[in-house]
Amino acid sequence: METHYPRSSVLLVEVVVALYDWKYPYIGPKIDSAFGSGFIVDLQEYLPYEDLRSKRILTNAHIVDNGRYISVNHPDYTNKKYEGTVEAIAMDCDIAIIKICNNDDYDEFLGELLPLAISSELPSLGCKVQAIGFPIKNTLRVARGSITRIELETYSISDRELMVYQLDISIMEGHSGGPVVYSDNVGSVVGIVFESEVENPDISYIIPNVIIHHFLQDFSHNRECRFPALGISCQNLTSPALRRNLGIDEMAPEYEGCGIRITSISDISCLKKELREGDVILEIENFRIDHDLNFVIRNGVRLHYAHIITTKHIGDTLSMVVLRLPRKKKKRKRLGLANITVPLNEDLNSIKIVRTWCKNRVPEFYFVGGFLFQPLTCEYIEALYDEEYEEEDDCFSQYLEEECSSKGKEMIVLNRVLPHTSNVGYHDLFDEIVLKVNGVKVKNFSRFVKRVKKLEEEGEYLTFELESGDLITIDEHISTQSI
Repeated sequence: METHYPRSSVLLVEVVVALYDWKYPYIGPKIDSAFGSGFIVDLQEYLPYEDLRSKRILTNAHIVDNGRYISVNHPDYTNKKYEGTVEAIAMDCDIAIIKICNNDDYDEFLGELLPLAISSELPSLGCKVQAIGFPIKNTLRVARGSITRIELETYSISDRELMVYQLDISIMEGHSGGPVVYSDNVGSVVGIVFESEVENPDISYIIPNVIIHHFLQDFSHNRECRFPALGISCQNLTSPALRRNLGIDEMAPEYEGCGIRITSISDISCLKKELREGDVILEIENFRIDHDLNFVIRNGVRLHYAHIITTKHIGDTLSMVVLRLPRKKKKRKRLGLANITVPLNEDLNSIKIVRTWCKNRVPEFYFVGGFLFQPLTCEYIEALYDEEYEEEDDCFSQYLEEECSSKGKEMIVLNRVLPHTSNVGYHDLFDEIVLKVNGVKVKNFSRFVKRVKKLEEEGEYLTFELESGDLITIDEHISTQSI
């Protein structure tokens, strides 16, 4: 039976946000308002410093990101709004911590309210839960249902593939950031509401307690919450003919039914020196990897092997058992099962060539001779979808999964050309990838800007080579005469 307890711990979060248009970065932000939900937790064991006022509010990162002013309150108990600030935020997993700014406000508002506890157990499929939040501003609602699936899904805010719990509950926008608690233990949080299925509103997704604990552990060490990435692609080995041809079952009979084949390794992957394409991964962190790329996390629950990597933290080590296949087919000699331990030093943002979502990011751009240049980011690509492009016409989607050839590399895009006498003949150019400046490749946007500025100071012609094959040349005397 539901008690009053969890209701009093769920708060309304209101935010004044700065929204940037990444296609028109020079215009500046539009100020708007938004609201969502949050809930009280006691982070005494996680705080990286001593603080007797240890209660905080957990919510979604997408609610408070780029927030200029944040307030929290509980409409059922008070009309007063209390100012808060973001103490920690993780775009990868869409979680943020709000701290009440003023000690007197803390004592008045949070002092007597009881916190919720984050469960540490993996829930059972079919268990009954309640999602609590403010789908309508100032009106608290409780939605009831059950956990129907445990799987890996892409978080829309970050394009990271992480664990989610799927619910058969219909939720609305304002529910985001609110807790999902067990129906038979309403003080225990199993996850945070954050997304729903667009085509089926009766399906929603929550950030699992496993991910919340990962976030809090990073917070306790005063470090940004990031999830490691191996930077490899693997092929399933469900085909019996392929396994026979490779001789896997013959060379590793003790791992019957296990093994996935590495098809590519990123140049900056932590595995680059240890493994090679064609190697077969049999086991990761004592979990046997089945031929279909999944592993058994618990009876009745199987997940993609990538989940094992995301349970780790940047700086941890990862153990693997790998079978190295002979290069020549006739050599059936077993090359041995290699036990490998590697440091996890890279995350998705350092491996992918397109920058993933980052907290409170402001668009970077540079004008020269009326040409507007920017780094290619997820925000920029999303702005194209919101503008005139159809998905099949989007010329940048191919880069979303492309990996860096070197650390810190990113792509430069010519956004548009603002008509001026200095750029006659180029007015129809837009959304073009820049490959070289005066014959030299540039590694990232920062180096691009430095090189262009240096050439301008030296009075050089500026020549940009585009991926389309087009060339742009700007006269050295007029490159700085227009924005």
